[in-house]
Amino acid sequence: DSVRAKLVAEPQNHSRSIVYIGDGASIDAMKDEQRFGAIVDALRADRIAVHSIAIGPANNVELMAVLANQTGGVVGVVGDSENTKPESVGRLVGSSAVMSPVWLDDATLISGMTSVQQDRLPPLRLDRDTILLGTLTKESSDGSLKFSGVTSGSAVSIVADGMMEQSHPDFGFLAGLVKQASDNHGLTLPTAGSAMLRETARVLSAKSEELVKAGNLALQQGNRRGAKAVIEKALEADPNNADAVTLERITGNRLVVQNESDNLDDLFSEGSGDEDPFGGTEADSAPVAEDPLELGDTDTAD
Repeated sequence: DSVRAKLVAEPQNHSRSIVYIGDGASIDAMKDEQRFGAIVDALRADRIAVHSIAIGPANNVELMAVLANQTGGVVGVVGDSENTKPESVGRLVGSSAVMSPVWLDDATLISGMTSVQQDRLPPLRLDRDTILLGTLTKESSDGSLKFSGVTSGSAVSIVADGMMEQSHPDFGFLAGLVKQASDNHGLTLPTAGSAMLRETARVLSAKSEELVKAGNLALQQGNRRGAKAVIEKALEADPNNADAVTLERITGNRLVVQNESDNLDDLFSEGSGDEDPFGGTEADSAPVAEDPLELGDTDTAD
């Protein structure tokens, strides 16, 4: 808040940016969704872009990507390759920090398209692409997208052609991502550009693999109902997971006699077997993994 106050005191014709450098491991901002939403809305209202340079072996890239997505920032992750050396990442993020994003005032989408971001459409940038996630009706066809907004120095209007494409297996994860994001209108989407979208797909694939292991364990223990529920979550995260598809077929056809008092009826929660097997809060259902970006239980147009 103190940093934001200093930036707000500056003239509006100056680009306002915050550059965070660190691993983000000690920042637990998204658990309180209401408070986090208020922070995001304040940054957007004051037109402050949040950029991050992720360092260290265990980065909370998810939080950095969410803030960048919501405020028109960029994320640079320091690594071992030539393009991810500290000086290269610092130069990239530094040049982005002095460039104002386009803060949207109005957007007209393709007929039949509904964005999960609703009134929090992500700001547009010239140095990376912007991801809009949502749904299309069966009647939707090619059309135009119109955006209007402002930078720190001028008003901007953009008209772009939107074209329908055939479904592609690489984007199979989007249906589950859109479903998850709809719960909070895209507040915690870590999709700040194509690079972060690819990272999201990778993490969801890893999550699906872990869920398949849990489903197999449940099936071995005779808990067909629990296994089926877990596999549905695995397929939502990655519909192309062949092991999950196979296990879904097995749990659908295999007959297992279960004792109603069997404590394995609901492997993951204390409620009845008809409830969500994960139980708990959304934060509790985040995958436990060493991946740099972690996601909670959460057709698209770019």
